[in-house]
Amino acid sequence: MGDCLIDKRERVKMPVELRYHFRCKNDPTCKGHHIILLDWELNELARNIMQKDIDTASIEEKIRNKFYDYMKERDLYFVMGTHFRFKTWMIIGIFYLRKEDKKQKNLFDF
Repeated sequence: MGDCLIDKRERVKMPVELRYHFRCKNDPTCKGHHIILLDWELNELARNIMQKDIDTASIEEKIRNKFYDYMKERDLYFVMGTHFRFKTWMIIGIFYLRKEDKKQKNLFDF
């Protein structure tokens, strides 16, 4: 009976490894970070694209359009985590909001 509840989707090997390269905004000593993205949205996007397309270059371009070009137009926030075994930081989720053209108001600016 428990077998009915098991998700039997086929595992898909990711065609690309996506990493974000960035520097800390207010830290002049920051030499930069190169952190891998392990997000379900990336995995599902790759699965959907790979069902329709088999060309690796085309798959990479479509993923780059979503996770790089599209994100440049957004305020992007990372949900970070560490791997218990390797103790390395990784991005386990992303949160992206529309950028506002207005200046952000002060806390006490009513």
